[in-house]
Amino acid sequence: MFGKAANARPQTALTDITRRCNNELEEHLSRLDVSSSSGVRRPATTLHVGRRAKTTHPGKWNETVEAIFATIDGEAPVRPRDDHVADLTRPDNGPDMAAMSRQHTESLDDEHMTTSKRLQLRMAQYRDDQGRKELEARAAVVRSERAAAFVRSYGRRNMIVDNKRAAGARTPDLVRTRLEQRAEAHNARLEFVVKHNKEREQMRRELVLSRSGRRDNGMTALQRLAVRSTALQLQRGRWRLATAMLARHQAIVSLLVSVRATRLEQVKRDTAATLVQTAWRGKILRAVQARREAAMGSIQAVIFSYMLRRRVQSKARATTTVVEFIAELRHTAGINTAIRQFRWCVVTVQRTYRRHRLSLEAKEVVLTRSLRDWERVWLTLRLTRERDRALKEARKKKAAASSQVVKAALKKQKRKAVTDDDVDALRQPDNVIAEHVARILAARVRAVALGEARRVSPLIDEDESFALLETLPLPDPPAPEPEEY
Repeated sequence: MFGKAANARPQTALTDITRRCNNELEEHLSRLDVSSSSGVRRPATTLHVGRRAKTTHPGKWNETVEAIFATIDGEAPVRPRDDHVADLTRPDNGPDMAAMSRQHTESLDDEHMTTSKRLQLRMAQYRDDQGRKELEARAAVVRSERAAAFVRSYGRRNMIVDNKRAAGARTPDLVRTRLEQRAEAHNARLEFVVKHNKEREQMRRELVLSRSGRRDNGMTALQRLAVRSTALQLQRGRWRLATAMLARHQAIVSLLVSVRATRLEQVKRDTAATLVQTAWRGKILRAVQARREAAMGSIQAVIFSYMLRRRVQSKARATTTVVEFIAELRHTAGINTAIRQFRWCVVTVQRTYRRHRLSLEAKEVVLTRSLRDWERVWLTLRLTRERDRALKEARKKKAAASSQVVKAALKKQKRKAVTDDDVDALRQPDNVIAEHVARILAARVRAVALGEARRVSPLIDEDESFALLETLPLPDPPAPEPEEY
C-alpha cells in the first residue's frame, strides 16, 4: 500500500517512542538526585501503574518539561550546593578534607623533608580519614534510627511525596528525615514505573513477533498507518500547545500594556484635578481670611483700647478697698463676655453668608438670631460706657468732698463704697436709650450684611439682595398692654 518507504525501518515508530521515553526517564532519574534533602522540586508527572493513573501536582508541569528537555540536550539540571549544611553523609556537600590533606602532603613530599615529618603527615592524614569515616558511620546510624522512629510514630499514611520547596538548611532534623523518607518512596515508585513499562514493552514486542513470524517488522499496513497518524497527532498536539502558550503570553503582555497606559492617564487626570482644586481652595481661604480681618479690624482697636484702659485703671486703683476691687473684676468679666459674644456674632453672620447650600428660610432664622445677639452686645458695650462715665463723676465728687466734715461723715458710714445696687441701677437705663441704640445697631447690621451679600454671593443680583435684606425683621418692639374697657 505504501511501497518500499513503509517497510524501510524494521522497528516501528511506536516502539521507538516508548523505548526512547523509558530510556530518557531512567537517565533523568539517575541524574536527578531525588533522595537528597535539598530544595529541588520533584518532577510532577502522571504515573501509569496498571489502569490507575496517579497525578501529582499538575502546576509544576512546565518545570518538569524543562528539566527533561535539558536532560535530553545534555544539560543536566544543576543541584544547588548548600555548603553551610553540616551533612557528613554527603561528601559533595563541602570540601574534601582528606583529598586536600593528601594533596598538601604530596606537594610537601620532596627530598628536603625528613622521614619523621613525612611520618607525622601520614599519621595526620590517616587520623583525618579515620575520624571522617567514624563521623559518617555515626551520622548514618543516627539518621536510620530517626527514620525508624519517624516511621513508627507517623505510620505509612503520611508517606506522601512533598512537591513543595523544602529549605533543607532551615528544616529541623525530624522534618528533614520525613522529607527524605518521602523522597525515597517517590524514587522507588518511579523506578517501579520504569521497570513495569519495560516489561510491558518486552511482552508486547514478543507477542507481535510471535504472531507475525517475522524477525522485527511485525505490523500490518493498517497498524503502520495507525502508528503514523498517532505520531502526527502527537506532533500536532505539541505544536498546538506551544502556539496556545505563545498566544496566551502575547495576550497577557498586551493587557498589561493597556492597563499601564490607562493607569498613567488616570494619574495625570487626577493630578491635574487635585492641583486645580487645591489652588481654588487656597484662593477661597485667603479671601475669607482677608474679609474676616477687615471685619474685625474696625472693632479691634476699640476692644484693645477698652481692655488696656481697664487693666491700667485697675492696677492704679489696686490699693483701694476690697469692694471696689471686686466691682472692677465684675466689670472686666462683663467686658470680656461682651467681646466674646460680639466676635461669635460676627463669625455667625459670616458663616451664614458664606454657605450657599443654606436655604433662604435657614438664612433668615440664623441671621435674625445673630442680629438679636449683636444688638444685645452693642447695647451692653454702650451701657458700660455710660456706667464708666457715672463712676468717674462719682469719684470726682468723692475727691472734691475732702473736708474734715465729709471725712468724719464717711467714717461714720464705715466708708461705704459703690455697691451692687448702684451697678445694677447703672446697668438699666431708660427705654429711650435702649431703643435708640437698637435702631442704630440694626441700621449698621443691615449695611454690613448688604456688603457681605454683595461680596460673597455674586450669584444674587442687587435687587434680590435688597429684597432679602428688607425681609429681615427688626427686634420685636415691646407689646402694648391691652386696654381695659
